[in-house]
Amino acid sequence: MAVTIAKILKILNMEGTEFEDGVIEMHIETASAIVDAKNKLKLKNPIVEVAKLRLAAYLAYLSYADAPENHLPGQIDPQSGAWKPISDAPVRETQTKLSAMKKAADEALEALEELNDTTEKHYGVAFGTLHIK
Repeated sequence: MAVTIAKILKILNMEGTEFEDGVIEMHIETASAIVDAKNKLKLKNPIVEVAKLRLAAYLAYLSYADAPENHLPGQIDPQSGAWKPISDAPVRETQTKLSAMKKAADEALEALEELNDTTEKHYGVAFGTLHIK
C-alpha cells in the first residue's frame, strides 16, 4: 500500500484544489521520513504504511487549517490598499478534526514503536569454548 495524494485526499474528504501545489507531496515525504526513522528494524508490516498515511493526512490538514483565510475571493482597494473580500471564508470546524487526526497518527506511531519493541532482537554474551579442527 503506497501513500498517494489521492489516498490522503480521500482520508481528508477533500479536493486537491483546497491545497497549495506541492503541499500534500511535501507532507507525504515528511511523514515517510519520520515513520521510517521510527521503524528501527525496517519491519514490513501494514502498520508502517498506516502510520505514514495518518501522519501525512494530519500534516496536510494542519497546513490547510489556516489556508482558507488566505484564499478569499476579493480585491485590494486601490485608494486605501485594504483587502476587500467578496464573500466570507468557507467555514470548517478544523480544531476537532485536527485533534482527531493527531490522535489517530499518534496511535499508529505508538503501534509501530510497540511492534519494534516486541520484535527487537536481543543479544547476550555466550560463554564456552569453540573447538576448531
